[in-house]
Amino acid sequence: MPIICAASCLALGAAGGDSLRLPDRFHLACSGTLAAPADSAASAAILADGRVDMVGGNVNGFGLGGQPIRAISDTHIEFGSGIGRSGGRLIDGSIDRDTLETRILVHSIHGVETPVMAMRLDCRVTPPLA
Repeated sequence: MPIICAASCLALGAAGGDSLRLPDRFHLACSGTLAAPADSAASAAILADGRVDMVGGNVNGFGLGGQPIRAISDTHIEFGSGIGRSGGRLIDGSIDRDTLETRILVHSIHGVETPVMAMRLDCRVTPPLA
């Protein structure tokens, strides 16, 4: 299996300016920032990883456990779950299918007006750890 993923990863790197041709299932290794509260000017550097399964309809990892995929378009994969008391989602995530930039907002169960945590991640496709 690592050989197949390695070949997929090489194909992704060779895509150049074209949109990435992502496999149905892939692993992301990411670095970026975490701000808590989300509107804080201060942020901390973080490393995170996740697994995307477009066939199974879920995203796992990023310190959030499993989250259902809500929508897949030519440009983004949107994921998140939970409904807060005010009717909004508790987790809102998006992966840019061209750049693999990943953004995740975590909201309070008491209200979704202001996120309590925000992640901005630059990711790359990698073979999963065995």
